[in-house]
Amino acid sequence: MSSSDIPTTPNAQGTPKRFNAKAIILIAAIIIVGVAVLLRFTLLLPKADSENPSPAAHLTGAPPFGTATPVTANGSNQANGGSYLSGATPYATPYLSGYSNVNPSVDTAQEQALRTQDGDPAKVIMVSLSGQFLQAFDHDKIVKWTFVTTGRPELATPTGFFHVGWKLTPFEFMPISKDPKSVEFGFPSKVQYAIEFADGGYYIHDVWWRTIYGPGLNNDHWDPGRAEWSPGSHGCVNTPLPIVQFLFLWAPVGTPVIVFQ
Repeated sequence: MSSSDIPTTPNAQGTPKRFNAKAIILIAAIIIVGVAVLLRFTLLLPKADSENPSPAAHLTGAPPFGTATPVTANGSNQANGGSYLSGATPYATPYLSGYSNVNPSVDTAQEQALRTQDGDPAKVIMVSLSGQFLQAFDHDKIVKWTFVTTGRPELATPTGFFHVGWKLTPFEFMPISKDPKSVEFGFPSKVQYAIEFADGGYYIHDVWWRTIYGPGLNNDHWDPGRAEWSPGSHGCVNTPLPIVQFLFLWAPVGTPVIVFQ
């Protein structure tokens, strides 16, 4: 028997039965395709430029999805207002602290003046675009602060006086544009908590495609935690998950949100 012969197995009549070469090739092709599909949905998931609010989620008080159901207060882990959409945050990444030396935990004269201008509410969320930080005030005392990443220059986060509208957990952002050349291009992206603060699809929310936050990072920057270039947001306030979770439970619908330069 030559080395090129295919092993055979006698059948019931004693006649050699050769393996079907075409069947072997077909099975191998199916296995290769299956592995490729598995890799596509695990190792090759889209990263970075993934955030984009759904047009259906733009108006305060309007259901973001037809499949959403109302959220009601249960005294533990939910709050009044908003709606619920099944989902989960995939591939959570660690928050790299200490990236910036700026400390936003100081109540400045500018912030005091802004709160007074808005009637000095008991609870208020303040976001600085120049400092890229967020602070939560409770009766003029800072109870939480964190660095954030806001809108890139061409899709800047709006400034002004706003209020918490819908609160959603979890939530899925849908892309406005499917054209990779468009500044509004993105991929469907699930997050754990989304707090709408302005009409037009502007949210304070966690992200799984970002590991660093702070001054200047609303521009194109290198993210060492993900080892890739990343732009600013599409206008939302990207916030570390623990802070968003706190804000979601702490801030009722109607809580003032002041965004300033």
